[in-house]
Amino acid sequence: MGGAAAGELYQFSGFNTVGPIVATTRCDAYNPASNTWRSVTSIPQATTHAGQVPDTDQPTNQTFWLAGGFLGNDPGPTTGQVWKYSITNNTWAAGPALPAKRAGGALVKLGRELHFFGGASRSSGVWTDYGTHWALDLDNGTSWRAKTTSGQTLAPMPNPRNHMGGVELNGKLYAIGGQHKGDENWRTEGGRYLRPCDQHMDPGRSHAPPDRAHHGECVRP
Repeated sequence: MGGAAAGELYQFSGFNTVGPIVATTRCDAYNPASNTWRSVTSIPQATTHAGQVPDTDQPTNQTFWLAGGFLGNDPGPTTGQVWKYSITNNTWAAGPALPAKRAGGALVKLGRELHFFGGASRSSGVWTDYGTHWALDLDNGTSWRAKTTSGQTLAPMPNPRNHMGGVELNGKLYAIGGQHKGDENWRTEGGRYLRPCDQHMDPGRSHAPPDRAHHGECVRP
């Protein structure tokens, strides 16, 4: 988990061993100018499969957001926790929790709002996909909402799935690729869908190249 912000590439938590699969709280940042890595403050709770996005609109208060995911070692429980990493101060703080537990969902910044959509929950090895769509006001929000500022329900993501990429482009949100439930080898129609929305989810069209699951990050110029 991670992404680019403030001229560096950040890596937050995740798995660091296999057989058994163990999670770490370690976090690091890579500076491409100096070609060096450095450790940053560890996340309070080892987490994987969280949605992540930076908010760098305010130069003196740049923040990375992580929402949802699985806790601890695999197979960890699903969580709705939200963490904020202050790039400016190198500190972590809890953010408003998601309305429900989700992992593998997309977290995208649109203007001064965060949007979280899709994802799954896992209980006793049973996966459930969701198309739920929530938004958080970055300036004044204290909780996530399921409605637009004008009171309309935020349309759910069609073809509910998890492990997809998410990005904003020209004022629209895109959900790219992904998988159904725990099927990492999924190769069906939904993996090709690229779905735009602007508060309301468009039915979507098949824009993307061949099927891909496990998109973790989408980058726009």
